[in-house]
Amino acid sequence: MNYFLHTGHLHIDKMKMSKSLKNFIKIKEITTEYNHNSIRLYFLTHQWHEVMDFTFPGLIEASNKEKYIAEFFRNLKVWLKENDLKRDLKFDATDKVNIL
Repeated sequence: MNYFLHTGHLHIDKMKMSKSLKNFIKIKEITTEYNHNSIRLYFLTHQWHEVMDFTFPGLIEASNKEKYIAEFFRNLKVWLKENDLKRDLKFDATDKVNIL
């Protein structure tokens, strides 16, 4: 992806991130420890109209969520390969959920 959408000021330690304050972090520095999808997920978890205060604990949490999602899709891919997909997948009694 070659684009980054910016909707407001990014804050670090409750101050606007800027070169003049020398409180900025380069994406290249962050990507040495975290993958791109974790960073994207971190930015997506904040509402566009609210100030985003960048924190490493928040990035770690987003990284853990991204790993959980990636593991889910890896497991799904394995399950799809192991099961015969040519047959009709229909609900049976074990799939039904009681709805009130």
